[in-house]
Amino acid sequence: ACLLAAISNQLELYVLRVLIGFAEGGLSSGLMLYLGHWAPERWRATILALPIMSINIAQVIGAPISGLLLDMDNPLDMAGWRFMFLMEALPALALAVFAWVWFPDSPRDARWLDDRERGWLQGHVHGAAKPGSTGQSGRWDALKSPVGWTCALIWYCILASNYGVMFWLPQIVKGMSGLSATQTGLVVALPN
Repeated sequence: ACLLAAISNQLELYVLRVLIGFAEGGLSSGLMLYLGHWAPERWRATILALPIMSINIAQVIGAPISGLLLDMDNPLDMAGWRFMFLMEALPALALAVFAWVWFPDSPRDARWLDDRERGWLQGHVHGAAKPGSTGQSGRWDALKSPVGWTCALIWYCILASNYGVMFWLPQIVKGMSGLSATQTGLVVALPN
C-alpha cells in the first residue's frame, strides 16, 4: 500500500489495487493457520478471535490518525493523501520484517522455548485424534462440510461489514457533515 503514494494515473491505481489484493488475499487464512499451529485446542477460539478483534481496534486508532495525516499541509512536499499512505505503510513494513525474522514456523523451531515447553506445546497443539475419527481425510473434504461453509459465510459477513464501515462510512459522514478529515476520523472511530 506504500506504493499508492507514488501513483500518477488511474491505470496505476487499478493495477496496484489488484496486486495489493493478491498480496493480502491469503493474509487472514494464513494468520489463522499460523496461530492454529501454536494454540492448544482448549484456547484456540480465544486466540483466533484476537486478530478479528484487532480489526476494530485498528479502525478506532487508525481513523483519527488518517484524518490528521490527510489534513496536513504538504508534508514532505506531498499531498496529504499520499503522505497518509506512506506513513501508514511504514510501521506495517517494519512489523512484517520483524515477524519474518523473529517468528518461527512452528513451536519445534522456537529458540526461545526450552525443550519441556516445546514438547508440551507440540503435544497439546497437535493432540490425539478425536474419538471416532480415522485421521484419514482428503484435502477437499472440508468443502463437503456444512460446518465449513457456515464458518466461511460467517467470516465473509464479518469482513464485508467491517469493510463497509471502514471504506464507506468516512465518505458518508464527510459528505453529510462537511467536517474536516480529522473531525471525520474522530467521528467514524465511534461505531467501532
